[in-house]
Amino acid sequence: MFFYTKQSLCAAIVGMALVAPAAQAETTIRYMGLSKLDMLDPIWTTNYGVRDHGYLIYDTLFAQDAEGNIKPQMIDTWTVSEDRMAYRFSLRDGLMFHDGAPVTSQDVVASLERWMHKDTFGVEIKNRLSSMDVVDDKIFTLSLTEPFGLVVDAFGKTASNVPFIMPARIASGAVDDQISDPVGSGPFKFILDDWQPGVKAVYEKFEAYVPRDEAPSGLAGGKVAMVDRIERVFFPDDITAVNALATGEIDYIPQFQPDLIPILSGASDVVVQPHNPLGQTIQIIPNFLQPPTDDVRIRQAMQLALGQEDYMTAILGSYDELYSYCPSIFMCGTALENDANSERQMSQDVEAAKALLAEAGYDGTPLTLLHATDVSDQRTGGSVTAQRLREAGFVVDDVVSDWATIAQRRANKAPIAEGGWNIFQTGWDGMALQSPLTNVYVSGACDDAWYGWNCSETLQRLKQDYINATSVDEQKTIGEAMQQEAYEIVSVIMMGQYTQASAWSANLEGMRQATVTTNLWGVSKAE
Repeated sequence: MFFYTKQSLCAAIVGMALVAPAAQAETTIRYMGLSKLDMLDPIWTTNYGVRDHGYLIYDTLFAQDAEGNIKPQMIDTWTVSEDRMAYRFSLRDGLMFHDGAPVTSQDVVASLERWMHKDTFGVEIKNRLSSMDVVDDKIFTLSLTEPFGLVVDAFGKTASNVPFIMPARIASGAVDDQISDPVGSGPFKFILDDWQPGVKAVYEKFEAYVPRDEAPSGLAGGKVAMVDRIERVFFPDDITAVNALATGEIDYIPQFQPDLIPILSGASDVVVQPHNPLGQTIQIIPNFLQPPTDDVRIRQAMQLALGQEDYMTAILGSYDELYSYCPSIFMCGTALENDANSERQMSQDVEAAKALLAEAGYDGTPLTLLHATDVSDQRTGGSVTAQRLREAGFVVDDVVSDWATIAQRRANKAPIAEGGWNIFQTGWDGMALQSPLTNVYVSGACDDAWYGWNCSETLQRLKQDYINATSVDEQKTIGEAMQQEAYEIVSVIMMGQYTQASAWSANLEGMRQATVTTNLWGVSKAE
């Protein structure tokens, strides 16, 4: 088990001086987006870049504070019946959408209905939902068919898909259609006319927003917009962004390659801290629907061909303080951390991979690898994937593109000739993977599963067992069984756990660590 702290990261950043300069009066924060913002719907996609966009303009019923506690956000009061089958929620006063309309229970119900069709946690509520009713403009209720004590946790989840609240006129549209009208009720409003997809996105302070009367903590508490404008800009590579920060062209980089830290070591007006102390992981996702990755032996051969050390050293180099080799599908440092059935996962063996390929009768059918080159860890990791798979005997079609293109293509279940795929690389953080209710790799939901469509009746049954568990020990036992099955069918190949540095101008006051890169409320620019 391991944890990352500010001190451990700073130990890797030798010579970094943190001295705040005399700052000019500014009301605009410019920051580097981690990927191109080519779409605007955080319910349609699990893309973290779109989720983080959502946190600026939308609000949530509940939110997670810096200690991981679920706190009310749009909600004023709520009650839960003793049998955990009836919930009653009341909205707080002063909630208003950016178009001037008040936020009502009708908007909330429409937003939740759309979210429940897309999100894995939301589906668990939908499967138990007897009714969700509007009592009046401020009160709505949920009635369930069986006890489920995790409704509030679901409404306060930070991992994609987040149940953001939208106007009913927008949320009531077809579930599988992307929204084109990004109206929220959050502390900033999106300026659609200034949006240059893949280049720049602009947000302005929403003057009518009424924050909670609490200090900000994580994603909870009072969301006070302290600057007039936020600009999200895209850079083709980390070095360009780091240079832009060093020269004052931008104010904030959520994460960047550690080998670029020396460029900032001479900048007296830059702060460097961990992006996300809990860390994140790289995962390789196989497609269960299309050959040759529809054969479990092919997927297991991929497991054997790939090794965490290759990825971590390629991405993080000599900064070994920032990464660890982790066998757990729930990430290390979490309550469900375990090493069940991790031998193939943790023991790279090219010869064993070749033997499995022979057993499977692999005939050289290319693996179509979706390889993002505009996100630093994916650019580097994708090259490692292609090289190691080829060394094990696979033929690899390395299809390079930007991440926004992959985020669209990965939803395609069709054959390769019709735009389908075999494998892609992605990353989730610990908040997403630590629970079976948000970890997409242990759902086993087949056609209804996340991209890759991992399929296992055993996983489906174990997930329900986990929901009904009555003790932490029982949950841990079930978690081990879930990992045993997930690694056997190879729903995912975990390629290491790590954290990255983030950096910002020292004239930004109020910056806070969080799993989201855009918690920029409560942040001011010193004059």
